[in-house]
Amino acid sequence: MPLLAPVLSHQHIHWPAVVLILVLLAAAAILIAWSKPTRRCPRCHGQRVQITRHWLTGRQHTRPCRRCSSTGRVPRLGGAALHRLYWSVRAERNRTQ
Repeated sequence: MPLLAPVLSHQHIHWPAVVLILVLLAAAAILIAWSKPTRRCPRCHGQRVQITRHWLTGRQHTRPCRRCSSTGRVPRLGGAALHRLYWSVRAERNRTQ
């Protein structure tokens, strides 16, 4: 806890408030990963093609984005794991009934 030590030593900041904020931020991250499991591709910015320049001539040309396989979307951190957990629990529940 060396990173929080200077913050928690301040007289107007209480450690329960810091813990509550961290829990709320984690809950918000989980809800975002659950509701939107994919995000826009950072390489092509969702355009599905990359605009590149030739290294010698400098001429522009387009090609399909290799990072997102021309879908424009990539998985969000934790989104696939949350959905995999949900469907495995649901399948197990249906098996026992």
